[in-house]
Amino acid sequence: MCRKTAKYKREMTNTPPDVSIEPARKSFWGRASFVWIIPFLALAIALGVAWQSYNERGPLIAITFDNGAGIAVRETELRYRDIPVGVVEEVSFSDDLTAIIAYVRVDKKVAQYVDDSATFWVVQAELSARGVTGLDTVLSGVYIEGSWDNEIGTEQTEFVALDETPIYRHGQEGLRITLRTT
Repeated sequence: MCRKTAKYKREMTNTPPDVSIEPARKSFWGRASFVWIIPFLALAIALGVAWQSYNERGPLIAITFDNGAGIAVRETELRYRDIPVGVVEEVSFSDDLTAIIAYVRVDKKVAQYVDDSATFWVVQAELSARGVTGLDTVLSGVYIEGSWDNEIGTEQTEFVALDETPIYRHGQEGLRITLRTT
């Protein structure tokens, strides 16, 4: 046998050395940078704030009015003793188009007191024999006034508003006379 042939046979029978194979890309954790934590942290904070906002909002109540003049979405407030406790989120017509329904989001802190004894009416500038009322609405616009007692009662979400401001309101002092006849 010639030398070249013998050398060739030896090379063919010898096993080649082990070759280390490295992946073309690093693993996800090997490629991840510390900078990527910032967007994930921002997303977690945004989701937390959104959940907290959703969880803290109060119930939605429906108040039916004969006349909805001046009631505007996200502008008209619900007030209790001149303190804002809600805001109108939606205004629509009743099914037969005879009334206006204002959907009001009530603060969670006072929602438990808005029960079947609650009454609502629209406050607007008015001149009557009793005097001038609602002058503050000339600049700020109309608002919905609510009156209820300070006891937790049966929860209710649908109300019919009064046409006029009531003479007597819960929490006001004054003389209340009831007449009875036989």
